[in-house]
Amino acid sequence: MCHRHCIETVDRPICDLMQTDRPFGGKFLVLAGDFRQILPVVPGGSRGQIVSACVKASSLYPEQYSGRTAPRMDLTTTIRIRDNYPDPVWLTKRVILTTKNRPLEKVNEVIGNMIPAPYRTYLNADKVENENTNALIYPTEMLNTLTAGSALPDHKLKLKKGFIDMLLPNLDPAIGHVNGARYGIENMTNNLLFLRVTAGSHEGNRLCLPRIPCGPGDDNFPISGFTRTQFPIRTCFALTTDKAQGQSFGGRIGLDLRDHCFSHGQLYVALSRTTHPSNVTILTQESDATTRNLVYPEVIQKSSKK
Repeated sequence: MCHRHCIETVDRPICDLMQTDRPFGGKFLVLAGDFRQILPVVPGGSRGQIVSACVKASSLYPEQYSGRTAPRMDLTTTIRIRDNYPDPVWLTKRVILTTKNRPLEKVNEVIGNMIPAPYRTYLNADKVENENTNALIYPTEMLNTLTAGSALPDHKLKLKKGFIDMLLPNLDPAIGHVNGARYGIENMTNNLLFLRVTAGSHEGNRLCLPRIPCGPGDDNFPISGFTRTQFPIRTCFALTTDKAQGQSFGGRIGLDLRDHCFSHGQLYVALSRTTHPSNVTILTQESDATTRNLVYPEVIQKSSKK
């Protein structure tokens, strides 16, 4: 879900062009969304700041919202990797969702080890270009540990033919090479990856991917002028629920809830990524444990103008 400032920024120039104070210059604008899902991300923000970032807090939001949503129920199961790994479409329809980034690396490693193929390891090249800072003060070992959410690839990529990976930057939206697109690895050389889109309307499109310079995409990143030259992908047998929002998986989903949901809509998003409740398997700390569903009622309830 986008920040309300994005919508308000679109509104202002249209009103100026149309020379009117009517919302969006009197033009029709269709917005799609579900307030039961994950709200805009406000780094370090409080509950009040997150709710304030929602479009419902904008003066542009209509007094009476009559939109309806059709909730979907979903869930997941056990994956037989060894039997089906040659079929990238089969793998793409199955995913494990976690609430935090921390378990992703371990889950991806466990599933990757099930695929009977040799690993190839690709290292990156980090660079700091800042005229106000001496780059030599940063040890290479420290630079290699830096991450920046979904914008920066890992220092070390361990890949196999048949892995399912997610693209990090937007390269060519017209043919589906965008952030979040999922690919199967068809072949690998020392300097190129040969990928194929495995889901969506662009399924089957191929991409020949070299290493490219990637920035952190974050103004609060601790080192200005930092770039990492690496293949801009990430293994995605497992995803966070935030990253899975907006995607649909036709097969089975595993939901790792050993860490409780910590933001509005996370559990709803996780349980609505597939087509039937029998498709979901949930892992908790204990077999009979319950999990926390965090909801901000002020976002879901119909708003009343002051």
